[in-house]
Formats: sequence, C-alpha cells, structure tokens
Amino acid sequence: MTSFSFAELLKGQFAHIAVFMVVGLILGMRERRAPARSNTGYSELRTDIAAVVVTFLGACAFGVLTAYLSSFEALKPTQTAIAAAPWFVLIIATSLVGDLLNYLAHRFLHTEHMWRFHRWHHSSEHLFWFSGFRGSFVHLFIMASKNILLLVISGLNPWVLGTLAIQGICAQMLGHVNFDLNVPVLSRFIVMPQYHRIHHAVDREKHDSNFGFFYSFWDKIFGTQTDPAKTSANFDLGLPKNEKVSIWQMLVG
Repeated sequence: MTSFSFAELLKGQFAHIAVFMVVGLILGMRERRAPARSNTGYSELRTDIAAVVVTFLGACAFGVLTAYLSSFEALKPTQTAIAAAPWFVLIIATSLVGDLLNYLAHRFLHTEHMWRFHRWHHSSEHLFWFSGFRGSFVHLFIMASKNILLLVISGLNPWVLGTLAIQGICAQMLGHVNFDLNVPVLSRFIVMPQYHRIHHAVDREKHDSNFGFFYSFWDKIFGTQTDPAKTSANFDLGLPKNEKVSIWQMLVG
C-alpha cells in the first residue's frame, strides 16, 4: 500500500476552499451590481457557514477513505492502465462520466425515501454564490461517492482529480449565483444560474426537474428539463411550509 499523508489531504482541502472563496467573492461583486432577484441570501449566511464546516469535515473523512481504498494492490493494473491514457481522454471521460453520476445521484436524492436527506440543500429561500454547501450527512456521502469511485479506480490520478475539482467548483458557482448568465453557445449544454434556480423552486414540479450539475443535456436526454426561457422567473425558492423543520432535523434526515 502507498503512504498516506493527512497533512497533504488538509492542504488540498484548504486549497479547494480558498479557490472557491476567491472566485466566489468576485462573483459576489457581480451579484451586487446586477442581481437576478432583489433579495439575497446573506441573511442566511450563518447557516451557510455552518454548512461549509460540515462539508469540510465530510470532505476530509471522504479523502481519508479514498486514499485508503486507492492503495489496494488489486487496483494497480487498472490504475496503471488509466494512467497510460492521454491526458485529454482522461479529462473528457472524467467530465462526462462524473457529471452523469452526479445527475443520477441527484435524481436518487429526490426519490420519496431519500428526499428527507436532501431537503436541507433546498431550504435556502434566497440563493447566492455561497448557497451550494448545504447538505445532510447522507446527502454529502451520496454525492461524494462518485468522486470516491473515480479517484479510487484511477489511483488519485491528477487529471481525474483536477477535472473533478474544477468542474465541481464551476457547477457550484453557476448553479447558485444570484445573477443570470446568458452565453448563447454555452447555454445550450452548460447549466447556467437561471437553469438551476428553477430546481430550487418551492413548486414540486419545478424542483423535480433540471437535475444536471454541469451539463444540462442529461436533463434533455432523460426528459427532466424545464426550459427557463419558457418559464416565468417569478417563483418562490425554498421548501413548502409543511417541510420546514429545524436545521438539525434536516442535517440528520
């Protein structure tokens, strides 16, 4: 088995959050100049900071698990074969497979028996760039599972790790910022803020659509798309009144 350094893991997690915060603060200035909605999520900032702490602790735990599993000798032939693939193949394959698994995991969390573990993520009534961290313990594990799987079978391949990290940050940002972004070419297949905002609607029909994280074409393929161009932008965000419970209840499901 290969050696494992918890210090390196912590350094990587702090670097990930640092990049997220720097990019987020830049986007926050853009939100203030031209917000999609007049109300912002800053009134819920304490809750979101607590969510970041939970996410960070969960990421550290998942990192330890990933490093341990990836060190098994039985995986070495697969890891060696993956390492021999061209870097651009690894990036494309990781991007597509990782995002498809995100889509499927996300739909799974919206099923009848899993929704209670996911609803905290939908509890914010005013989305902004910091809103994507909310997740119960089960939610975090399910969404992290695909990263663990891809990193384990690739032996923590840097191209796989980098693609997952960068695409994850982009998806979090594009999905939750409080401004609209219209880029004609990219908007056809990349999830834009106005696209994912529909998914956070109180209305069940809306929030059971647009499950895509980074690529929107999964929703088109599987018939779960709600087109923002054909939908009124005036809808409430958050949870229905009968589902509003304490944070601790949502955190543990």
